Amino acid sequence: MGGEFRPRHGGNPTHLAPSKRQLTVAVTGVTGMVGRGLLPFLESDRRVKAVIGLGTRPWSPPEEGFAKVLYRQADVGDRETIRRALAGADVVVHLGLAPYGVGQDERKLERTNVEGSRNVLAAAAAVGATRFIYISSAAVYGFGSERRVRATEDDAIQPASPHSYSAHKARVEEALLGALEGMPDMAWVFFRPCAVVGPHAAGAAGDLVPQALAGAAGALITVGGAAGLRPAVPGPPVPLQFVHERDVGQAIHRAITTAKTGATYSLAGDGIVEPSEVPRLLGLRTLPVPSLVTRTALGMAARLPYLAPSLGWVELLTHPVELDTSLARRELGWRPEFTSEEALASTRRALGV
Repeated sequence: MGGEFRPRHGGNPTHLAPSKRQLTVAVTGVTGMVGRGLLPFLESDRRVKAVIGLGTRPWSPPEEGFAKVLYRQADVGDRETIRRALAGADVVVHLGLAPYGVGQDERKLERTNVEGSRNVLAAAAAVGATRFIYISSAAVYGFGSERRVRATEDDAIQPASPHSYSAHKARVEEALLGALEGMPDMAWVFFRPCAVVGPHAAGAAGDLVPQALAGAAGALITVGGAAGLRPAVPGPPVPLQFVHERDVGQAIHRAITTAKTGATYSLAGDGIVEPSEVPRLLGLRTLPVPSLVTRTALGMAARLPYLAPSLGWVELLTHPVELDTSLARRELGWRPEFTSEEALASTRRALGV
């Protein structure tokens, strides 16, 4: 990216609201954690006629109780395939991204996440969709100590360039905003959630390490928990914010039916979680490690993006960002059901402890 940029924010109430007729909503990355938080809202909303779910792995929505979802396997890297898959959509929600795991090729990640996002927006316009919703991340604010601790949507985008996730999310925002300038009939809303957690977090965490290792670790935690054994882990060196997958889903649902457009909203649960509380809320024991030692270790891990791009995320644990969510509350009427503590505690179910 060529330096920092400041996206537009705040809604424009003059844009026409979605049609009063029933809507067909397409969701990329529907099998991920945020998708699972959104689907119950769409399933129960009578204004939503059907949901086109897109993903890359086999999945059977009826087996999980989703009667409205028509699932299509599609790769966002193929614009024509995506165009065919989105046929009939009135609203497109873009959640899909390539996982930032061990041994990932950063150029391939960029093609999938940056170019793939452009493909989804172009396909949405081609099929006649009139509303586009993209889930970005608080990571676009960067991890440096020079930015404000409490971030608002007015703050400049300053991604941590060595870290793929932060840099790619910022590049996607910039690319989509540029394309939307030439689409005056396309309403749009972006969201920047903090760390998303919840009962489906285990699947997302599995992207960080090889599948066999993730499965073995999960099995050990589950067996240990059943036996009354709780692993000990160090707490993070700084307080953290979290947002529940269902609360992100609620915000997206509101954006689907609102008249707002041209808006970017931050999402986070109320309050923060103190370092010592993080292991406890996950059902683990706290390993007493000095915060300076933990901070140093995390800083070293964050500088190994060639090994695992996802490790760039741990930089957030040394330079936290607290999101101001007043804009989403004021313009969308969004109210999180879960505090940061409650959201993190709900992840314990995913760990089986």
